[in-house]
Amino acid sequence: MDSKRTFRVPDFIVHENGQDAAMSDREIQDIERLLDAASSFKYPQTNVDQQWLKFTSNIGVTMQVSKRPRKFGMFRWVAAAVVILTIGLGFWHYKNPNQNNAIMVLQSKANLLKKKLTDGTEVLLNKGTVLEIKSLSNQSRVLELKTGEVFFSVVHNDVPFKVITDKGIVTVTGTEFDVKNNPNEVFSIYLKKGSIQFETNNKIVSLNPGDYLQETGIGEFTVTRISDSRAGVWMDGNLSFDNTLLSEMVKVLEETYKVKFKYDESLSNEKLTITFAGLNAEQAAELLGKTLNSSVSIQ
Repeated sequence: MDSKRTFRVPDFIVHENGQDAAMSDREIQDIERLLDAASSFKYPQTNVDQQWLKFTSNIGVTMQVSKRPRKFGMFRWVAAAVVILTIGLGFWHYKNPNQNNAIMVLQSKANLLKKKLTDGTEVLLNKGTVLEIKSLSNQSRVLELKTGEVFFSVVHNDVPFKVITDKGIVTVTGTEFDVKNNPNEVFSIYLKKGSIQFETNNKIVSLNPGDYLQETGIGEFTVTRISDSRAGVWMDGNLSFDNTLLSEMVKVLEETYKVKFKYDESLSNEKLTITFAGLNAEQAAELLGKTLNSSVSIQ
């Protein structure tokens, strides 16, 4: 049985359980032969009472013999059945890799967590993220984003790379994209490079580089093109805009900093190119005010 290892460091927890290598064809055939043999298994049928009467008729009447149940004989047959059942369950889990049997769980805490997976794919986890790796081999690449936000840089090969969320499934073969799936925030996907498909409610949405998908209602999503770096601001602290309307810029700033910005709304249609590099909300308001030559504050 594979051992379970837990590595603990101050800012994240990594759980590893089992190997990600696929079973060989020979191993699968051996297990299937065992299961076929088990299907015809029957406990030996013996008329115990008749054999007991025959035995007692051949001994003296003054001799008293206590009949004891054959506990150990029964135990051996039950044990064999349990072994076969255990092998069968293990084979069932192998045939159903999407069950809740993750081979690794990545969990970031107070800091970002960067991890290179065995297929070469790199993942960067935002704070408070839980990512389960269901399978990662030359036959299947399946992960589940339980909560949080992850930027994926997927190594290209012919095996589809799937990211499962409670909103739908993202499928790629090689690309760079961001998925945010927090309970109290808007679900979103941003595609930086390559192409991806998002499957939800029996519908498939294809995204191209620069597309930003957001949930607008229960089971409803919209795709827009964005010219800012809102999807990646959590990675490096930099938020850039290119010839963007002030009204749209303020919406993004409010989403990013979780505060309200107060400004002269008569300037809403002004277009700006500006970068907020590692600034807090107050500093961002100050920089925006200087750029506009107008008062900007936060509420």
